[in-house]
Amino acid sequence: MLEKLQTLICDYVDIEPSEITSTAELRGDLNLNSMDLVNLAVALEDDFDIRITDKEMASLYTVGDLCTFVEGKA
Repeated sequence: MLEKLQTLICDYVDIEPSEITSTAELRGDLNLNSMDLVNLAVALEDDFDIRITDKEMASLYTVGDLCTFVEGKA
């Protein structure tokens, strides 16, 4: 799951996938802005056939949080 998220996140930030760890903060460390997070949520919904509300996405702080959330939904 982490590898898939690394690949998806790299579509929105100029960083090597290997530098994206489970403890990396989506907003703080990776500098994803609100639009990036919306686009990432849409990509996750498409790739994993899940639904992510704005409130759910806003509650996720780290890549690890995102992994756990997607695994729980998929």
